[in-house]
Amino acid sequence: MSDPTMSSGTTPVDESKKTPGVTALIKRLSLIWRNHQKKGIEVRYRIGELLNKKLGSERQKYAKSVVKRVAIELGINATNVCRFQRFAEKFATYEAFCDQHPTVTSWTGVRDLITESRKPVSGGRRDFALVRSLQSAVASFKSPEPFDSSKAEEISRLLQELFNAASCREEVRLPEHNEMIQVAS
Repeated sequence: MSDPTMSSGTTPVDESKKTPGVTALIKRLSLIWRNHQKKGIEVRYRIGELLNKKLGSERQKYAKSVVKRVAIELGINATNVCRFQRFAEKFATYEAFCDQHPTVTSWTGVRDLITESRKPVSGGRRDFALVRSLQSAVASFKSPEPFDSSKAEEISRLLQELFNAASCREEVRLPEHNEMIQVAS
């Protein structure tokens, strides 16, 4: 908490130099700034909303290329464009966001809210991501291209770790060794 008698630096504010005109000016500037921030949040929501409508069911690679192009054209970071999308995904409307979070008045506050909400991944999203990762891994193993010999040991270790972790899950049924041989032959 800062001392109200201090300026943004370390020099104390001389209370005798405060005038009603300056106080009124600061109040007016604060209102302008808050409105600017609020409009900036709304613009980010609208961009995310439009992108989500356009890219909702598009292939991952295509969606990434569109996000990258948008970022370049708007002169902003692609990560922020993705945040705009998550922001619009999280709230049905901009008004719903304002109603649910009236104290969040800056993009930093929205970013923190979005990041916080991403930490616990729901089972459905987690499972979908896991299936996609495993499909990608299977495709890599089916590729005739040899693995980098310097990574072979790490690949073996990670596969063993994956097998051990999967073995501990009741809902995942791993084939017995003889079943794997039958499938392979």
